[in-house]
Amino acid sequence: VHGDSSLMSNEVERDAAVVAVEQFGEAREAFWLETAVSFEVLGDFRSAHEAYERALRNSRDANAFLGAARVAMYLERYEEAKRLVDRLLEQDENNGQAWKLLGAIELLLSNNKSAHNAYQRALSALP
Repeated sequence: VHGDSSLMSNEVERDAAVVAVEQFGEAREAFWLETAVSFEVLGDFRSAHEAYERALRNSRDANAFLGAARVAMYLERYEEAKRLVDRLLEQDENNGQAWKLLGAIELLLSNNKSAHNAYQRALSALP
């Protein structure tokens, strides 16, 4: 009987450790996302770009993708911005903000027809 309680205790400790690691990961992602937003608001787009990259290492957060794409646009890295929005749309093809941002990127790339199509999708996806 004593062996069973020791085994259960180890399982509880392991489960608690797994939860703690997951919470730490979530806190780290939130930290980098908040840091990126702060740099973006301050107009420090290079620092914001780096912070968004760190936020996206283990995140699939839509706001991280959108923010990273916006900053890439500010830095005139339009193809990178487009790739980021495309990755988000792979996750959620009904994300109206992503379609709207893609429309702006396509305009900057002089892809007028693609921009028009993206804006149409944004209009159908946004409330």
